[in-house]
Amino acid sequence: MYRVISCSSSKVVIDIYQRKTQIEHILHRPDTYIGSVNATERNLWVYSTVDQCMALKKTKIVPGFYKIFDEILVNATGNKVRDPSMNTLKVNINKEKNIISVFNNGMGVPIEFQSKEGIYTPELIFGHLPNRNDFEKKNTGYYDGYGAKLCNIYSLQFIVEIGSKENGQHYKQVFSNNMSTVGKPFITTGNKTDYTKITFQPDLAKFGMYEIDDVHQSLFIKRVYDIAGCFGGDVQVYLNEHLISIKSFEDYVKLYLKDKIHNKELGKPVIIYERIKSERRNCWEVCFTQSESQFQQVSFVNSISTSKGGTHVQYVADQIINKLLDCAKARCTSTLIKKRQVKNQCWIFINCSIENPTFDSPTKECLTLRPSKFGSKPILSNGFMTKLASLAPVVESITNLASISEGKMLKKSDNQKKSRLSRLNNLDDANFAGTERAKDCTLILTKGDSAKALAMSGLEIVGRDYFGIFPLSGKVFDVRGASRKQIYENIEINNVKRILGLRYGKKYHTTQSLRYGHLMIMTDQNHNGSHSKDLIVKFIDHFWPTLLKNPGFLREFITPIIRVKKDPLDISFFTIPEYEAWKKCNNNGIGWSVEYHKGLGANTASDAKLYFAALKYYQENASQAKPTDHFLIDLALDGAKGDGRKVWLRKFEFGICMNYNASRVEVSDFIAKELIFVSMNDNIHSVPSLIDGLKPGHRKVLFNCFQKKLKTRIKQLADYVREHCSYRHGKQSLCAIIIGLAQNFMGSNNINLLEPIGQFGTRAQARSLSIEGGKDAAHVRHIHTSLADIAPFIFHPADEPLLAYLKSDDGQIIEPQWYIPIVPLLLINGGEGVGTGWSSTIPNYNPLDVIENLKRKMNGRETFKMTPWYRGFKGTIIPISHDKYKVAGIIKKTSPTSVEINELPVRSWTQPFKDYLESLLSDEDKEPFIKSYKECHTHTSIQFKIELSEEKMKEAESEGLENKFKLVNYISTSNMVCCDKNLRIRKYHSPEEMLGEFYEVRLEYYVKRKEWLLRQLVRKKENLENKAHFLREMIDGTIVLHNRKKRDILTELEQKGYKTDVDTKVYPSGEDTKGVSLCDEITGYNYLLDMPISSFTQEKIDQCLEEIAINRQEIRLLEGKSPTDLWDTDLENLKYEWQKSVNGPYKGTETEVKAQNSTQLRKLRKPQSKRILPQDSSSKASDMLKYSSDNVTSRGRVIIVTPWSAQYS
Repeated sequence: MYRVISCSSSKVVIDIYQRKTQIEHILHRPDTYIGSVNATERNLWVYSTVDQCMALKKTKIVPGFYKIFDEILVNATGNKVRDPSMNTLKVNINKEKNIISVFNNGMGVPIEFQSKEGIYTPELIFGHLPNRNDFEKKNTGYYDGYGAKLCNIYSLQFIVEIGSKENGQHYKQVFSNNMSTVGKPFITTGNKTDYTKITFQPDLAKFGMYEIDDVHQSLFIKRVYDIAGCFGGDVQVYLNEHLISIKSFEDYVKLYLKDKIHNKELGKPVIIYERIKSERRNCWEVCFTQSESQFQQVSFVNSISTSKGGTHVQYVADQIINKLLDCAKARCTSTLIKKRQVKNQCWIFINCSIENPTFDSPTKECLTLRPSKFGSKPILSNGFMTKLASLAPVVESITNLASISEGKMLKKSDNQKKSRLSRLNNLDDANFAGTERAKDCTLILTKGDSAKALAMSGLEIVGRDYFGIFPLSGKVFDVRGASRKQIYENIEINNVKRILGLRYGKKYHTTQSLRYGHLMIMTDQNHNGSHSKDLIVKFIDHFWPTLLKNPGFLREFITPIIRVKKDPLDISFFTIPEYEAWKKCNNNGIGWSVEYHKGLGANTASDAKLYFAALKYYQENASQAKPTDHFLIDLALDGAKGDGRKVWLRKFEFGICMNYNASRVEVSDFIAKELIFVSMNDNIHSVPSLIDGLKPGHRKVLFNCFQKKLKTRIKQLADYVREHCSYRHGKQSLCAIIIGLAQNFMGSNNINLLEPIGQFGTRAQARSLSIEGGKDAAHVRHIHTSLADIAPFIFHPADEPLLAYLKSDDGQIIEPQWYIPIVPLLLINGGEGVGTGWSSTIPNYNPLDVIENLKRKMNGRETFKMTPWYRGFKGTIIPISHDKYKVAGIIKKTSPTSVEINELPVRSWTQPFKDYLESLLSDEDKEPFIKSYKECHTHTSIQFKIELSEEKMKEAESEGLENKFKLVNYISTSNMVCCDKNLRIRKYHSPEEMLGEFYEVRLEYYVKRKEWLLRQLVRKKENLENKAHFLREMIDGTIVLHNRKKRDILTELEQKGYKTDVDTKVYPSGEDTKGVSLCDEITGYNYLLDMPISSFTQEKIDQCLEEIAINRQEIRLLEGKSPTDLWDTDLENLKYEWQKSVNGPYKGTETEVKAQNSTQLRKLRKPQSKRILPQDSSSKASDMLKYSSDNVTSRGRVIIVTPWSAQYS
């Protein structure tokens, strides 16, 4: 917009609109060119001649005056870029005469006459506006065409002197009166050196000054020292004829730290220095040291002092801040550390060379150029980062300040002791809470609303005066390892704190100041309930450890986990080992009804009243905490003490449990006898078993698949497993387990135990929060599965009676403790897991290698070293140490400008690799590394065709094609951790060691299998002999059954020596049923008495005798085989099935296959369709025939089925 001015006469218009020269415009508009000519107050670094160091002072300077001096100084330093032989720079400041001169040697401006302009080149450069070549890339401070001319314009006198060694000339020219008067150039001969000298007398009146004051003089001196630091000893810099003794940029940095260097109490500051070289002669020097309270930076761009920083400082600072932030987070995981807090501990010094820099103002104090235009990338080296990470004082300062900051935030939620609390809808407060009787009140913390309902039923007995109830929703928040911000924002934690009246940072030696004097934890009597108790104890111990030293403050409400009833007796058990011990002493519990009450919701309201009526019996008080208890809590719960936790978990013994009969519970007993069960349960569910290679979830799925043996939807199978095997986790995780068992793409299973019927995922991309592939699996309601054909060859049915089966909460028989496959499945399919204190990573191995090594063990030969192997992988796996392997994909150069990738490393999925190629294709900071790529792969194979320039091809080949395209990763066998046969966590050093232990266990079970099979055959022979003898006596009339009592018949059979047919199968309890008496009406003789009447013939007797002969032959054959013979046979059968699953069944020769395919194709084309009508007795069926014809394939409910569609429907 234009402002319209109303003028009363033409004279006013003339005064407003005037024509000015460029010099007059610069003089009248200084802010546009050199900055303000008015004095401004700022905090600046200046050079203290007294202390001989840099000092930060509050100064009053004229930015424009500083600018004209700096332009001449920067011009002189830029000559070093033009002529690397330059080695001297002299600056003289004559304060009394108001004269400043800057001299530098080296080749200067050429002394040549410009015929086009009619003047000499020096006059053109220093006395005419502007004259810059905009197309030339420069790494100097002068680039906009003004520079030294601005100093000339703001000077009373400006003298240019240039010496040229090449033509032996000396050039001198004087400009005066703000460059309005141009003297004639004076050229002489006889000069023998190259140099340039600028002498000027600033027009102080233009800056509101009458002399060069001390402040500006100290600032100018500081700039001369800056230049000496930027040159780093390459150029001798003189100030007033005195040499400045700075030999490196690091020496220059020490001028800022001189007070710290000589302060013994503070200690010598640590300076980390790095010089980053570039291909384009662009060089970066970076120094880091610790700042005291706020972020500080001293930076130079082409010798220009960027006192306000800019993009170059931000680029380097981000790298340093991110590294320090990672170190601080690793050191203190429980504190939320912000980048701002890290940045305040950083002091960064930068000296850099940048092509054609741009700034935010004429004073050039802040660089605005984008990093992509720097001309170089200042990436700090690993060595610099390693030194940075070792600065413990810096990291400690960061974490301390962050902790103090979060402590202040937490205290905001503190409140005073109150008798009534508002806005807590779920709280049922005790009537005396927060009053003088508060010390006798108890807050009951329950897990969920159902547990609260149970407690509310109990309050009918004890009343509401001294008992309050607050339900915790969901999982209790884990405060250890969480940031204070997370704790501050957690509603549940703050509600408990508010209800109890706790204050952060306060030590509680008594409970007088609290709203409740006791805290009672009421959770389920299972592992989840124990874990909830653990988290609550952790919360109290973390913030108020002194509270645990108050006897009786912490209480536990215990409910029976099992109740057995037999009128009129009702016995409660609070631990499983107690119940097992009772059962052994009471005829295995026969005749008693058993109720499992692991969840509080299983108790009725009458049960709650019973519990609260005898509260002293169902309430356990924690004893006073000891100093060692805090150590135990940290050991069990602190993530940083993983090694100590491993030692602690190794001491775990099955059968040890809490003694709830004691008057008080020791905190150490809770950790060592209850919490350790939680940790071990986590490990057993997270770390695979050496014996069967499975986790409990996988085992539950297989147990039901062995029983069902039908094709079923994943969703239905998951529901079935949850119902019949007591799966206590989410349905989604169970479906993921089922899908994982059926996946067979490269990088998943070498042998899939379930059949993938549908889309079970490919190697395209990884699942969320996992390194495993198969994210593209279809929804569980669409895909089916069944037991794989090879599964029975791995898990032999004859081993099932030998397994130790578990029981669910309600006593139902579920999956075994572990299966016993004929090969170590953990080595074949690998395994991963993260538990408490332990993690596990086990690679896959070739089934044929595993089988061969097992056979070698059988024959007493030494096993060979196995190398990881993945089914379908075409790349290479090469050992580089005893526990590390290099995994490489396949890449080949197909032309000077193209490569082809035919395989990716194991666990490198297609989509992430494609994303990486996209990043090479769209690099904004520089020329893209590749031109284009094509995808020619399928869901099972890989084929990328990549085009790139010849220059980039050479670069990739020099780095290595595999490395450049990230086709290399590594497999380690240093973390092979799994559960052994006794469910103890153990670390193995090699797959051969794992195979050796598996061999011993498996061989033991082959001995057991042979014994069991022999018992079964002997029992079958005895039954056949008894049948034949019984039939003969029935036919002869020796035994009479009709019109007799059953007890008399059983007695006669027993007297005649007939043996009972009792199932000798080993049951989950580990007991045998063969000791059952006849008096209990056991059907031990039913195999005789239940024979049909048609069996009483001579033919049936002969048949039994034939079967006896066959049976005896089977017994002799089995007795003649050793356990290893049985095992070898199973291995051969498995080997055959495995090779069949890999190569497919034999289909004949190539010619036969082509003939079969041709015949099948002709059958498909032949129109021999058959119409299938729906089973409908109504008249609609006949009506439908009217609208159907041979040409209709599908219409309404009439379907035409061809042989092909019938086969695959």
